[in-house]
Amino acid sequence: MNTTYRNPYIGHPSQLLRINDYVSVDGSASGMRATDIQSCPLNLTVCADKGMDFPYLSYKGVNMGYIAPCGLVESSRYDDKGRGFLWGFFAGFLTTCGLTHMGAACDEDGIHYGMHGRINNIPAEEYSARLLEDETGCRSVISGNMRQGVLFGENLTMRREVTVGCGEKGFSFTDHVTNRGFRREQHMILYHFNMGYPLLDESAELIIPYSHAEARDPHAQTGFEQKLEIPKPIKDYQEMCYFYRLCKDEQGRTFTGIYNHNLELGVVLEFDGELLDHFTQWKMVGEGEYALGFEPGNATPLGVAEERKLGHVKYLEPWETRSYRFDIRIIEGEEDLQDLKLKLDSTAKE
Repeated sequence: MNTTYRNPYIGHPSQLLRINDYVSVDGSASGMRATDIQSCPLNLTVCADKGMDFPYLSYKGVNMGYIAPCGLVESSRYDDKGRGFLWGFFAGFLTTCGLTHMGAACDEDGIHYGMHGRINNIPAEEYSARLLEDETGCRSVISGNMRQGVLFGENLTMRREVTVGCGEKGFSFTDHVTNRGFRREQHMILYHFNMGYPLLDESAELIIPYSHAEARDPHAQTGFEQKLEIPKPIKDYQEMCYFYRLCKDEQGRTFTGIYNHNLELGVVLEFDGELLDHFTQWKMVGEGEYALGFEPGNATPLGVAEERKLGHVKYLEPWETRSYRFDIRIIEGEEDLQDLKLKLDSTAKE
């Protein structure tokens, strides 16, 4: 496919790369701004009003993520008490958790920390979706700022920029988290990627380059030996979580992947293993609740009180910025799979 600038086969770039901004008008998603990017053969949805997260990713019409029973829920319905977060947790291909805390709800020193923090329910400001063209080709760039600020508390922003190249088998995004206050603030972040059917079924193989793994709790320990196996949906299944220490290359980058042998299709996530120094696998293979979470984070999701005891909580100094870049790649066919496994072997030796 000719996707270069000044393509003589097309009259308008939207033949190959289309951006569609809209506002939902029905149900719990009513009022929510979103953008669909159609890049032939990759389609991505960015929810401007849900922390610019991604409910839908598909490739050649094949869905990659998991959508929870609540579906898409507009951010004003957010409940920060206890597990109230789950009433608006669409899961999707990506839900971002943070920015000062994430993981299990808890109370510490008279402060209540709701499940997974606020960032997924903060609408973007200065939001834009643009189509750019130059000598290298066409690409869509979606950007915006989320502001998590409160009187007598934190003043943090996260700027996200998403880039989807025309005709490419993947996309990238970068988050810049800045402490705009004048005191040191705790900073916890977790990227809750959620693989779903049909990418996820019993034909799926997980590829995780790790040097150490442990179960979150005694219940998860009972399935430790089968942690990388994906069964058919199981009645009354209870979630299991596993914590990994990932291997990194010389630049500190690492990756995880999933490949479905029946579909001959998979997804690879590449990210900074130094900044995101904890990786959680969420295994939830129940009937109707059939999802596999890849969760890079700067701590584990045990809750801020427990993470502080473990020494995992990170901080941002006044006006400090920390940036997180992800490259999402589609792998297709046996050759791509073998290349990924070679990368697995080489990364594990670093």
